[in-house]
Amino acid sequence: MVSLFIGSDIADQAHVFATVNLEQTKVGKSLAIDLFELARTRSPIKTCHNIAVALDSDRNSPFFKRIKRLGVATEGRLSDGGPGEKLTQATFVNSLARYISDDPKDDRDKLLRGETLPFVVGKDDERLCFRNMFIREKDVQIGKIVEAYFAAVRQRWPEAWDAGGKGLMLNQSNGFRALMRVLGEAYIYLAQPGQLVDSRKFLELFKRVKHNSAYFTVERFKPGSSGEAGLRQLLRYEIFGEE
Repeated sequence: MVSLFIGSDIADQAHVFATVNLEQTKVGKSLAIDLFELARTRSPIKTCHNIAVALDSDRNSPFFKRIKRLGVATEGRLSDGGPGEKLTQATFVNSLARYISDDPKDDRDKLLRGETLPFVVGKDDERLCFRNMFIREKDVQIGKIVEAYFAAVRQRWPEAWDAGGKGLMLNQSNGFRALMRVLGEAYIYLAQPGQLVDSRKFLELFKRVKHNSAYFTVERFKPGSSGEAGLRQLLRYEIFGEE
């Protein structure tokens, strides 16, 4: 769409310029990610989007009706009796994509050009623990590992994971991001990259954490990056003995 202003003076031009550049609304990250569904070729972001949609749609999933697909609440979901949509799709996708790619845009462009992505080995295979699975198009297996991990979270701390208010933070954005940062370490601790892990094995790791649901309050783990870092440090220390 193009608008033409014929004969406007310099003041009108300045006003239009200021209005267009100061009042425009950015496209939400979750909406932008949702558009990857329309892409014909594979990409790390599209795969993570598909996993988010699948887990949000599965009644048995720990993420059932918990993800804001377009970054805003879906009408009617709060009336279903669950905790509501605690996570945006962007939060879920970006947290998972870090285990697949260091540069998702570059990977997307290479796949669009028909290039083959190289497999990772050694330390990179552990750090990007889902990358080789992605390259082999084992997206379903990646989704199953994520689902098993958070099914163990739900089983270990059911009250915190299903909390609908704002007092507990485990199922909120900073709690989720902290848990996702520990996911890679927990997975590599239990298996070789590419292998499936049962939720019972993840649960055995979480049982090493001595705290119950009531411990994970927003007062103890503040909203934002500080609460996320605090929870991540606690989990790493009590599970692996690491700071």
